[in-house]
Amino acid sequence: MGGVFFHFIPKTSLKISSSVVTRVSNALLCFRGIRARFHGLNLNCPRVEGSRWIYRSMASKKGEEDPDFVIGSSEEEEEASREDEVDLEPEGSSSPPPPESSEESEDSVVLEGRGKPKKRRLLLKSRGGASLDAAEPLVVPDLEDCLFDAETELPRLRKALLEWYDANHRVLPWRRNAHSKLEKETIEEYRKQGLVAAPLDLPDDDFIYYVWVCEIMSQQTQVSRVCEYFTRWIKKWPTVGDLAKATQDEVNEMWAGLGYYRRARYLLEGAKYVMDDLDGKFPRCAKDLQKIPGIGAYTSCAIASTACGEEVAVVDGNVVRVLSRLRKIAGDPKNTGMVKLFADLAQKTLDRERPGDFNQALMELGATVCIPNGKPACKACPVSDLCKARLSGVPVTDYPSKSVKPQKREERVGITVLRIIPDPKEKTKKTSGKFLLVKRPAGGLLAGLWEFPLQHVDASASTKEIQSVLDSYLTETIHLPYLSSETIRVMERNQLGEAVHVFSHIRMTMVIEELCLVGSIPDSSPEDVEMQWLTYEELSQKGLSSGVKKVLKAYDGAKKKRANSIAKFFQK
Repeated sequence: MGGVFFHFIPKTSLKISSSVVTRVSNALLCFRGIRARFHGLNLNCPRVEGSRWIYRSMASKKGEEDPDFVIGSSEEEEEASREDEVDLEPEGSSSPPPPESSEESEDSVVLEGRGKPKKRRLLLKSRGGASLDAAEPLVVPDLEDCLFDAETELPRLRKALLEWYDANHRVLPWRRNAHSKLEKETIEEYRKQGLVAAPLDLPDDDFIYYVWVCEIMSQQTQVSRVCEYFTRWIKKWPTVGDLAKATQDEVNEMWAGLGYYRRARYLLEGAKYVMDDLDGKFPRCAKDLQKIPGIGAYTSCAIASTACGEEVAVVDGNVVRVLSRLRKIAGDPKNTGMVKLFADLAQKTLDRERPGDFNQALMELGATVCIPNGKPACKACPVSDLCKARLSGVPVTDYPSKSVKPQKREERVGITVLRIIPDPKEKTKKTSGKFLLVKRPAGGLLAGLWEFPLQHVDASASTKEIQSVLDSYLTETIHLPYLSSETIRVMERNQLGEAVHVFSHIRMTMVIEELCLVGSIPDSSPEDVEMQWLTYEELSQKGLSSGVKKVLKAYDGAKKKRANSIAKFFQK
């Protein structure tokens, strides 16, 4: 263990070794406190108002944020309006490693000079007595206690699950099942919805490309939404070679509305890598697939098992939920030790003859039958007779344990919907003017996307102060001298109200205004800012992020309201 930091409030830091942590924790037992989970190298206590101690793990790499950990892609975690720039699966992802990985488990702290790892508990004292974590310290079950019996249970599980999958699987454009037993009427119903399975004779590299695109799209996104985007994507770029020729702006526009825009950048970078470095041929195993930019452990296993038949398990939220109920496994599934437990259990459970179909069957069961919310359809479950949670009489929805989500960071921004119209005195063609869009920086949140001029402001900033910040940006950075020039001047300026946009780790309050200027559009742009002027028609047809669409909706709503008010005035 690289060391641990205790952070005191205010600004004191002290670096101590693991052995000292043990002594401190034992000493703190004497005080009235509450328990905080100490498991592996994750010892994370949420920052609580009035809290005296804040504990931070040093497990993550230097400069690496501590985003919500995602085990693969889980449908129930998706919220369509959220756009997060956490790397869902960049190189070095914390998703479960493939079975061939020699990486050691980090489910215990190695005490220096003591040999065998031991698990420790730490009690932290809260300044105001507030509970940091009222749950009991997590003890990860032994894998051997969770396995299905190899002679009786495991063969039944594999047979029943695959038979159920063959007869009930959904038809999705990135899937193909050579063992499918769907009725012709069922297939026709899917076809009417625009859903047709990938052809069985599709070349291997093209099918790998299909699976790759769908897996990236499916992270934090509902399947119904993925189908819509996937169909359009494949129509525009049917092969990896076609995608490699695209520009980032084209990819961003196609992706607009899906959120998590870093995924789109990784797809384009990955396609270029496959064409330039791999001669257009995809690797056939999970280990080699991870060399492609943006493909981490989870995605590589999904591609390798589904498209290449490699015997590697795929663990997403659906798989975790099904296994935790079948084996009655409690505990936070995002805990480091539990992640490894479920990865190992899934690998031991995997059907060796049809690994891809078995992985799909587990995920399908979790998505359609063994659902997270509401009432699971236990009577329709093909393996309910093996479900320990159901047989024990407890609600199966008690498994897996719910993870505590971190509080979102609050941010406030000022946004200007800026439009320039020609001076009526000038003999020019009558037009409704053009709107300004500015391109975000190449790195960070929503990198490379287009937006209305935006500036971060203090939480307590008044409307006048926000307007001043935006004026400074527009005049000094964008070079629109409407405050000091006669050639371009303010015609109208209105406040449009506020709108809230939620990312997975940020709650952003957008204070929106419209600014209409009279004059000519500048012939040149600032060197350090990329921008474009669009008509309303061009703007409405452009692929925009959902946050920008909210701003445009506020503008449209205000415009319509004014038009109605004017109409009512003249009707009187």
